[in-house]
Amino acid sequence: MEEHDPSWEFLDDEEKAFKAMTFSMNNNDTNGYREARHHAVNALKKMVEPMTEAEIQALMERTRQMMNESNPDTVDNVEARKQADKDYQVAIAKAAEKLSAAYAKTGIKQTDYSNY
Repeated sequence: MEEHDPSWEFLDDEEKAFKAMTFSMNNNDTNGYREARHHAVNALKKMVEPMTEAEIQALMERTRQMMNESNPDTVDNVEARKQADKDYQVAIAKAAEKLSAAYAKTGIKQTDYSNY
């Protein structure tokens, strides 16, 4: 690159990489930048270790949690709402039963609103 850019020796590494990439794009890769980058990426790909089963499971769990946080209609959220509704119905039934028992102890007759 020194012969193509007189300021090459004064550039830092980041600027050199940018200049080499720009020159490569404009001059049909005559400096070999893209080819060298391609080989470097392939060498790095060979060093990547496959994910373990535990890492895959952890990734799936994180993804599921993120989906639950962002989408109210996921299967987990729908099931949680159904369970909360069941719990609410049970709590209301217990409260009504307790109220009926309290009225029965006092002798006050409750009004029946079921016909309305």
